[in-house]
Amino acid sequence: MKSMLRWWLVLALAALTGCTSNSGARARAQAAYFQGRQQAAADAQQTQGVAPGGVQGLPMVYILGPVRYPSLPWTADLTLARAIVAAGYLNTTDPTQIVVNRNGEAIPVSPQSLLQGQDFPLLPGDRVEIRP
Repeated sequence: MKSMLRWWLVLALAALTGCTSNSGARARAQAAYFQGRQQAAADAQQTQGVAPGGVQGLPMVYILGPVRYPSLPWTADLTLARAIVAAGYLNTTDPTQIVVNRNGEAIPVSPQSLLQGQDFPLLPGDRVEIRP
């Protein structure tokens, strides 16, 4: 009986101190990921003209017009509406014209259709011209 109690005590102690669960490892990895993102955002804020979260060397999207941040880091879910908001559109009126320049091709986007929820996906290197 004593040996069985010791066995269970050893197993319990090992489980509490030496074993790493998947959820614990996942939590540490997630914490490290967010810490890295925060550091990248802090570094980007020191770089003039790059939106918080932007890091040099990453694929970018460029916004020309009345915006606070003329360059944004590209992400797979970046759309025109999200980019305009993230860039910090400064004008008090809606844009009269929006043009996405992609690989030398000018693609006009209707501001009215954008306001009605018809969004436009952006690709790395796109240049968006916003005309008030």
